[in-house]
Parts: sequence; C-alpha cells; structure tokens
Amino acid sequence: MEYKKIPYQGQLLNFSDGEHKTPEFVSISPRARVPVLCNGDFSLYESIAILQYLEAKFPKPALFGQDPEETGLIWQSIQETSNYIEGPVFVFSRGIFFDRVEEQRTDIIAARQGLESEMERIDNNLSDTGFLYGESLSAADICLYPLLQFMGRAANKNNSTDVCGKLQSFPDHFANIASWNLMIEALPGYERTYPPLWK
Repeated sequence: MEYKKIPYQGQLLNFSDGEHKTPEFVSISPRARVPVLCNGDFSLYESIAILQYLEAKFPKPALFGQDPEETGLIWQSIQETSNYIEGPVFVFSRGIFFDRVEEQRTDIIAARQGLESEMERIDNNLSDTGFLYGESLSAADICLYPLLQFMGRAANKNNSTDVCGKLQSFPDHFANIASWNLMIEALPGYERTYPPLWK
C-alpha cells in the first residue's frame, strides 16, 4: 500500500493480550492470523492473496510484472520463497527465539544450512537492477524481504557460529543481498511498514 500510494489505516494487534483471538477479529480472519485487509464490507487474509487483490484494484505501479514472462518469473520466485525458504526460516528462527536451541539443535542447523544455500542462490541471481526480477520492486521482493529480516534478527540473537553460520550478520556474507536490503529500506514509506517490536 505504501509503494502503490494507497491510503489506508493500519491497526496493530497485541498478540500477548489475545487481540487476534477476539470474536471481532476471528470474524474477518477465521485462522486468527495477520495480515488482514478490510475494504468496506470486504475482508481478505493471506499475504499473497492481499497482494494480488491490491494489484487488480490498483494496477500501477505493477507488482506482478510488465509482461507474461516477467509475471511467470515473479510467481516462480514467490513459490520458491514459500516452498524452500519460509519453512526453514521458521524452524531456525523460532528455535532461537523460544530458547529451544539445545533440544532442536540438529533441526536448526539443518535449516540454517539450507538457508545458506538459498541465500547464495539468491545472491548470485539478483537482477542487474538489484531487485529479484525486473526494473523495480515486485511481489517477489515483498514476499522474501520480511522472512530474511526475521531470520537475521534470530541469527543476531544467538552468538554460536556453529548454530548460525553465515546467517549471523548475513549482509557481510552476501553482498548483493545487502545491497538489495538497502534498496528496499530506501523506498518511500518503508519506515511505516517496519514492525515496531522489531526496532
């Protein structure tokens, strides 16, 4: 919404107080998950569904490509993020955030090793423009960026190189991803999208 300059009113929920489980919220998000978009009487949950809805309603600037080939590559990247990155990020990060490193060490290290391989692939394949695909920000960038930030926060919380490997201060190990991070963080409105509890 910030990138497309769509006016909106954000609402943060306090999960520790169970605000995501109130009857009012569950009526628009039956799985009690965020994000949820409400537009009049219409509500929609699941991030990628929300991105596609916004693209159809506000097509400029485009987030899903300028031609069929670019659209296909962007969806391919979204699927790769969903299939190969999201799960390992949560195994790695939640194990650290919930202090389960000792009991889940083998799974956490395996997830970290897989993520290092994925990061290397991404670092090598970033387009000449610095974005994942095309000349500007796309849905592929939007889907990947928060996962890597979540992963990076977890890696910097644990001091063990054995556990975190190259994911500790990952911009030092993946120069193209570091530049990509800076490009996204320089976008207008970026600060308003960053979760307050992550600061």
